[in-house]
Amino acid sequence: MIQGILRFSGNFRMKSYEDGGKFYCATFGVNGIMNYVNKALEAYVKGAEVNENFTLQNGEEKLGKHFGNVEKCVYDDALLVTDVDDMVDYIYSLSGMSGLQDIPRETIKEELTKRMVDGVLTVPKEYGMFIAR
Repeated sequence: MIQGILRFSGNFRMKSYEDGGKFYCATFGVNGIMNYVNKALEAYVKGAEVNENFTLQNGEEKLGKHFGNVEKCVYDDALLVTDVDDMVDYIYSLSGMSGLQDIPRETIKEELTKRMVDGVLTVPKEYGMFIAR
């Protein structure tokens, strides 16, 4: 049996795995949507705090302490937004964007529109998974 003890945010999780078994876990990276929104609006609002306890950038190292083989699989993806109002609605729905209500909707829309290329706002997403053995 393999004992995997993972510590995230002060919580301990222990799981037993049979020899030859696999542990799958999905996570996000630090260069995704939240990072993009933070940079786009940095002149107007303090950026949202992003939970970086377990990400694509540090997950391999953390899992490697408990498993002999860790494979990272990255899903290459982006949002291709043609209606900036949809993105503004999404940004307003983010609970981590404190102070957002003080920014006029039109200001956010203008900042995003400046970033459009050929009528498309490309917002990076950074998601993936680890397979640990």
